[in-house]
Amino acid sequence: MTEPKTAEQKTTEKANPDIPLSKAVSIVLKAISDEESRLTEIANSPDYGTTSLECETFTGYRVDVLADSDKVARILLKYQYPFYNTLEKDVPRGMWKELAEMVGVRDVYSVEDL
Repeated sequence: MTEPKTAEQKTTEKANPDIPLSKAVSIVLKAISDEESRLTEIANSPDYGTTSLECETFTGYRVDVLADSDKVARILLKYQYPFYNTLEKDVPRGMWKELAEMVGVRDVYSVEDL
């Protein structure tokens, strides 16, 4: 599965030094909205499948754990992941902790294939 484009990649394709600020803001807001819509669709589809989470166990091993995509998407939406991801900012630590609790590991580092 190909990685989704980041906001920077999406906006770089349309980069124009003469673009008004309001237009730039609307491009970013659309990217956030598109990602929210995609995650909402996944969250409302219990048959969507599984998502791989990159984790660390309580004994210090790095592992990939499969989790229900709809549950993962709900947690990502709860913590406004589309906003942070589009702006390429760190998401709240609580999101990673909640994902870790859901799958029974010490920590989660990334969500793959969602």
